[in-house]
Formats: sequence, structure tokens, C-alpha cells
Amino acid sequence: KASVVIPTLNGGELLLKVVDAVLAQQAPWPFELLIIDSGSTDGSLAQLQAKSLRIHSIPKSEFSHGGTRNLGVELTTGEYVAFLTQDALPADQSWLFNLVSILEHEPKAAGAFGRHLAYPEASPFVQRDLEGHFNNLAKYPLYLDKETDAERFSTGEAAWRQVLHFYSDNNSCLRRSVWQQIPYPVIEYGEDQVWADLIIKAGYKKAYAINAVVYHSHDYDVRETFERSQIEAKFFYRHFNYVLLAGQTAYGKTLQALNQQDRRYAELHGVSEEDLQAQLALNAARLKGYLAVDFSA
Repeated sequence: KASVVIPTLNGGELLLKVVDAVLAQQAPWPFELLIIDSGSTDGSLAQLQAKSLRIHSIPKSEFSHGGTRNLGVELTTGEYVAFLTQDALPADQSWLFNLVSILEHEPKAAGAFGRHLAYPEASPFVQRDLEGHFNNLAKYPLYLDKETDAERFSTGEAAWRQVLHFYSDNNSCLRRSVWQQIPYPVIEYGEDQVWADLIIKAGYKKAYAINAVVYHSHDYDVRETFERSQIEAKFFYRHFNYVLLAGQTAYGKTLQALNQQDRRYAELHGVSEEDLQAQLALNAARLKGYLAVDFSA
């Protein structure tokens, strides 16, 4: 009925917890688990092998976000194929059932993504932002397609396009029969959102499995935030023609607005000065990363 695929590389102790959580899933049908490892050296692979799990190893040079997930579909048999990243921990024993069920309920749904919760130790701002993002998605119908708002789709309104193509392979599930027609694009980054855009344009629906919940969050430092922002800016421009930030004037106004918002949030919620200052530095790093991209290239 269902397959679960987890690409791994040096996943450590958290990966072991993720695997145990998958094996503990409760569903009225059988499911399989496949781990695709691309050269782990941290000892996690040996610990997984001791559990007699199915592991497929590839050279690190052969890994790609879309290509490796396509390989995962090819190597499994489920009608539905769920994906987790090695740091996305199912929050309960119904995670897989909830992902698959929302696709079963709507035959035109090609794929579903689930909700993310921040880990308890995440910064207060990461917790706020994740909660706000997924709460906002819950304001829309759980199934979306190009006919949900045909006028906004036809005009290519950027805000609506962003809602339609948001999709996260940290916690997702696709219908194999649709994947056979529309496999993941083999690109450096963002295969999930480009795939969602493709299935929407092809007339399929995308589902938000609001009850398929994982813990998944990152507290990036300034350097990591800057680098990821560059990657995001290049990706969204290349694949969707979005410019995330246009020029120094926009930088100054956006940074001021973000910092005012975060200072207010810190005051209202008793956030420490240390956490606030860290967040203000990350705001600047993220926007500088957006500006650092040469769109003319």
C-alpha cells in the first residue's frame, strides 16, 4: 500500500529516532521502509544495518534531491510513496496513515505535504515562524488546484502561485501513478516546489495533510542563513522568476520592518535580549543573502 523513503547522510542519533518512529507507525495496511544512504561515515549506517532494515547505498557524488527521490520510488512498490528527511521526526503513530489517507480520499490529488512543528529547543522566533507559516496554509482549502481560484491562476499572481507550489519533501507523500507521468525534476534545490508547480499545471490537486505532523526545524547561524538565502534567491528567480529583494532601498525598508516586528514580539512574549539580538542579526544576513545574487548572470 505505502512506502516510506528516507535519504540519509550522517544522520546521527536523530536519524535513529526517526527510523524508530517510522517503524512504530500504526496503519490498517502494510508499508515498507527504504533508506538511501549516500556515504555516511558517522556510524549511523552500521546502527541501521543492525536493525535489519532495507538500505540502498549510493556514492555521495550521485546524490541529488530529485534524482535520489526518483530512485526511491523506483526501488519501492507502494501505491503511495512518503518521504522524510533524516531530521524530520514523526510526531505520533498516525503520521503515515494521515498522509496516505488524504490522497486516498481525493483521486485527483497527486501529492500531499504535512505540517511541521519546531523542536522544543528551537529559538522562539523559529517556533513563531513555523507555526505562523503552517497556520496560514490552513486558511486555504486542504486540496488546491488551478481551478481553486482560476482567475488568480490565469493572471499568474505571485502570492497565489507561491501558495499553489509550496510543498515540502521533509514530510510528503506522492501518488505513484502520477509520478510515473511527472517524476521529480533533477535539480540542485527545490525539487519539491518545482514538482508541485508541474502537477498543478497538469491539472492535479495538491493536498495539505494537516494531521500528518513532524518535528522539523533548524536554528541556522548568520553564515548559514546568508548562504541559504542566496540559494533560495537563485532558485526562485530561476524557476519562478521571483526577485525576493530588489535593491538597497528595499533592503533598508524590509530590515526595519522585520526588526520592529521582532522587537515587538520579544517584548510581548518575554524573549531574552540575547535571543532578540541573534534574530536581528539573522534578519540582516537573510536579506543580504537575497541581495548578493547577480540576476543578470
